[in-house]
Amino acid sequence: MTARGRRLRAGGGAAVLAAALLLTGCASGSGTADPEPAERDEAAEYVRLLEECEIVSDERIAQIVGVDGVRNTFHGAVCRWEVAGAGPEASVTLNWFERGSMRTEKSAAEQMGYTVDNEKIGGAVVYVMRDPDDPQTCGATVRAPGAGVVGWWVTGHPDPCPAAWGLAEATLSHSY
Repeated sequence: MTARGRRLRAGGGAAVLAAALLLTGCASGSGTADPEPAERDEAAEYVRLLEECEIVSDERIAQIVGVDGVRNTFHGAVCRWEVAGAGPEASVTLNWFERGSMRTEKSAAEQMGYTVDNEKIGGAVVYVMRDPDDPQTCGATVRAPGAGVVGWWVTGHPDPCPAAWGLAEATLSHSY
């Protein structure tokens, strides 16, 4: 056999082996490519992205805020509910930043001119944030179960801080 023939036969054998490995991999898998390790780590980090708005049920939100009911109007990176019976523009907003920090939230609130009080829920620090120009708006930010920060904002409510506080407390007591 010539050198050229041996190279062709070796190349053909390698191609057959590669095809067999490819077919074996596809037949034993789900039919989709496995993500790269970095993609898997990032996807795992946001595994609860669509569940975060459900950490406190709609019924419990209504109960804590002291209203007849709430209606979810946005479900995503920030969750928002309209509040029935608290005021014409009343709403509840949840933000959950997986990579957020308490320091960043406090700094941002202070830069916007909000007052920020350091309080405690159990042993956890909670920042209660008030807009001095809007007494019907209040937020409460706590460390998230797992990682990051969770902030609850109640707007258009006659007494928003107890409601925001109660929502933060419900988040901390939830075994997520």
